[in-house]
Amino acid sequence: MPLTNITNQKSGNSMVKKCDKSRVILFYKLRGCGHCEEFKELLDNVLKQNEELKKMANIYEIEFNCFGYVPQNYTRNVYAFPYVASFENGIKKDEFNSQRTFSNLINFIKLNSALSRIPNIKTTKTKTQHKKKPLRRYSI
Repeated sequence: MPLTNITNQKSGNSMVKKCDKSRVILFYKLRGCGHCEEFKELLDNVLKQNEELKKMANIYEIEFNCFGYVPQNYTRNVYAFPYVASFENGIKKDEFNSQRTFSNLINFIKLNSALSRIPNIKTTKTKTQHKKKPLRRYSI
């Protein structure tokens, strides 16, 4: 299932019904937030490059101004953006707290999808990943 936007009450109700049957991943964002747009691009790349993952994961995108379309238990404790969490039966199961990399996001989706097993997916470097520079040590 591709990324689904929650834009009205109907799509919010659909997400709640899906959550009652299986685990869903919610991506909370704020319009105009640079970090949110960067994360959305990373999420789109993950889903675009992994068709099987795209078909099997239930991922919903919720814009801050659309929080009213879903019950409060899905929006409670969202104080920073972007915010990604998985829910099952209306209860939060996990949060994405890792470094925002391609492989970390794939692992989070695998662990928190409705499926018990998703085949190994090759991780590739994307333009949003940055190579870490080693720290320089100076002696006095």
